[in-house]
Amino acid sequence: MPRWTRFGAMMLLLASCGSATAPLAVLRSTLTVTPPPVGSQPPFAAATIVAAGDSVVTTHVSGYSGCYDYSAGSVALGTALLVTVSAQASSLRDCAQVIAYAQFRVVVRPTPAGRYEVVLGERFVPAGGSPGPTKEVARQSVVVR
Repeated sequence: MPRWTRFGAMMLLLASCGSATAPLAVLRSTLTVTPPPVGSQPPFAAATIVAAGDSVVTTHVSGYSGCYDYSAGSVALGTALLVTVSAQASSLRDCAQVIAYAQFRVVVRPTPAGRYEVVLGERFVPAGGSPGPTKEVARQSVVVR
């Protein structure tokens, strides 16, 4: 995970609900992006955050373009867990910026057992530039067993 992602995640966690004395843990995240079928209307389902076994699973619908590379990162700080989906512009790709909607699903696994305040965020990183601010998409308390 790039240094700016960890730093930005840590600052957001400290500001929202984390503890300055808790250890920072970078957790493994898997992102799946599922664009809707061509010609379909965008799904307007609410974002969800759930615990499933030793995992935390987030889903949300957001803008999607083939001009971007998408990634996810997760950090835990005390009882706070920040899951961030990043869209990075690629200067190497020549494409028309057609924006559609897609479902973004992030699985954070394994997540240590405990109660977490999970914050799902998204951010844009311009080609060769600094990341923009993280926009909060959803927040939910979950218990991982």
